[in-house]
Amino acid sequence: MSNSFDITSFIPKFVDENRDRIQKLNRAILAFEKDASNLELLKEIMREVHTLKGTARMMGFVDIVTLSHKVEDMFVKVKEGGLQSTEGLYDIVFQALDMIANMVESKLKDVRSTTNVEEMCGR
Repeated sequence: MSNSFDITSFIPKFVDENRDRIQKLNRAILAFEKDASNLELLKEIMREVHTLKGTARMMGFVDIVTLSHKVEDMFVKVKEGGLQSTEGLYDIVFQALDMIANMVESKLKDVRSTTNVEEMCGR
């Protein structure tokens, strides 16, 4: 009896859910960029990123976990006042979300993502 668990049947659901989640994140972040005092938006962003990270972790998608964690950390720092809400921050966040979206899609296509997570996390 094998102890391994085949996740392939869960990949389409993972992709569908996270497509929606990434769209929600993009909308919420655009709104937060215009009104950085809106703590409800910030909570929504942090909740969605945390859920994205958690579902990726359950599926064993370390690349998505790593980059999602960095995005989550940025918003924690914004919340705590250690990072300013600037155009440069949002440029990086939207680039990271685009990369995450590509990584999510690559799971459905059963191809290895060419995204350089280490390079993005170093920004």
